[in-house]
Amino acid sequence: QDAGAVAVVIIDNIPEAPISMGGGAVGANVTIPVVMITDADGATIRARMDAGDDVVCFIGSKSLYYADDIGFYPKNVLIPQAASVLAANALDDTEYSVDLGVWLFNYGQNDQTGITMTADVDFGGSNVYTNTSASVDILSGDSAYVTFPPFSQTTYANGTYTLTYTSTMVTDEYTNDNSFSTDFQINDENFAIAQMDGAGQAINSSGIRPANSTQPFTSCVVYKDANASRRSAVAVGFSASTSTADGFTLDGELIEVIAYEWNDVFTDVDDANFNVSDLNQVGYGEYFYAADDQNITVYQDFDDAFALVDDQRYLFCITTYNENVFLGYDNAINYSLNDDTYKQPLYMIQADAAWSLGFSNPVYPAIVLKTGAPIFAGVEENTVDVTPFPNPATDIITIPLEGLEGNASLNITDLSGKIVSTKQVSLANSSKLTVDVSDLPTGIYVFNMVFENGATSTFNVAVTK
Repeated sequence: QDAGAVAVVIIDNIPEAPISMGGGAVGANVTIPVVMITDADGATIRARMDAGDDVVCFIGSKSLYYADDIGFYPKNVLIPQAASVLAANALDDTEYSVDLGVWLFNYGQNDQTGITMTADVDFGGSNVYTNTSASVDILSGDSAYVTFPPFSQTTYANGTYTLTYTSTMVTDEYTNDNSFSTDFQINDENFAIAQMDGAGQAINSSGIRPANSTQPFTSCVVYKDANASRRSAVAVGFSASTSTADGFTLDGELIEVIAYEWNDVFTDVDDANFNVSDLNQVGYGEYFYAADDQNITVYQDFDDAFALVDDQRYLFCITTYNENVFLGYDNAINYSLNDDTYKQPLYMIQADAAWSLGFSNPVYPAIVLKTGAPIFAGVEENTVDVTPFPNPATDIITIPLEGLEGNASLNITDLSGKIVSTKQVSLANSSKLTVDVSDLPTGIYVFNMVFENGATSTFNVAVTK
């Protein structure tokens, strides 16, 4: 600016989404626009300049710039409420579905008619959901909210799903904001709101900590599910970084890992009772960096794995006590419309001893809850010995239950801990229970029964074909 620049374009020097920039001590003196772009976009601009071409950058609002221009941005779309979903919590369409919707804007000078939106979900190279909206008309400078039937499946296969929104009209002079895609996973072990790659690494777009805070910094992801008890909490994954140019490294740094039951009762974040005051610590671990693992997802086990409770709200947190350590966040995903729609906390931070509902920018902690096989309370104290037959079984397994009555819940898991079936059974007027296993692939399965009186029974069944 002092040298006469009318604007500044900063090119990120690593292949990730641009980081969130802060004004610093003299930011208030800057009167020209400043933007950051990806290293790939920067390389495109540099190549054109090296070829002798003039490059013109448009910085600012494009409203009314074009005659015909409709579009939307990541902040305008509904996406899944987590980027990595536990398969045990998504057995079928009654347990997991994704609401779909888009705020579509007419940025152009002309009124538009006959605009349509399409939502697609692809999995494994195939389209598993597609829906095109009825046509809508939008006046210049106005917007319309377009909804679709929820995405749901009778059963969900593990893997990566891709949700894509696309807008269509006859003439659109600017098409870069006519489509948006995001990935989400269903897997056996990991829950995360940040995006994850196939290697169990949470995407860390930038290291963040509150400005001017010298106190311990805590970042937490919120987890709550109606079927949480189907898994146990085993570990937390996270990433961190330091300013290596200033001589700071992660080697030897301590990160505390703490799990809390969040017992404050509230409906949503607008509830007058919304608070972070009633926390019950249920898990703890300490991670000491043995190397300078900048921006790499590492995992710390809890000292003791613990059972998760259905419909219990949890905070899974990491804390640094060093003001030079920045915790990993994903700024390539945007839950803004989700926040406005559901008004549920996705993550919390604590800085200078005060809790707050995350950062104002759309950034989300690169924290992973790693889960394990379910832990059933009271197994040692009140167990029932059961010998099912035949075992191995092909189609039907018979479970003798003489002397037991009432209702019971039955969970069947494979050896990885994934629940493959869950049902409520009645023991009235019967001394045995038959279970159809004909749809289970060949393998070893763990049957766990929990009876009304608190007794449990756990046994293995081999299924052969």
